[in-house]
Amino acid sequence: MTTKADRVVLGELAREQPIPSRVFANEIIHGAPHLGTYLGTELRAWVDTKAKVIRGWIAAGKMHDIDPKHLLFMIWASTQTYADFASQISAVLGKEQLSPQDYKAVARQMTEIILRGCGLTPPPSS
Repeated sequence: MTTKADRVVLGELAREQPIPSRVFANEIIHGAPHLGTYLGTELRAWVDTKAKVIRGWIAAGKMHDIDPKHLLFMIWASTQTYADFASQISAVLGKEQLSPQDYKAVARQMTEIILRGCGLTPPPSS
């Protein structure tokens, strides 16, 4: 993941569009009554495609041998937490709300943790 991509995915989307994330989470929490078919077909196919790419990287020795699907789940859970539970995170950090700088710091930290867990070296911080 590039440093620009991590800012977009982890910073801007969670910060700028938390409501769609909460609506999606609520749908899933309630058993996906409206999205169940999509989850088991299109999303599953998308995940399988991404997992195949990651397995290729593993086979080529480019990263640790990890379960690609669980890696994706971990990334989703980590990023979604900042959208869905921003009030909890803000309170624990003693802030009224998270700032753009907070989201940038989170993006850097999450990128580093995930990449290192995969056996990769994160790009230098900018």
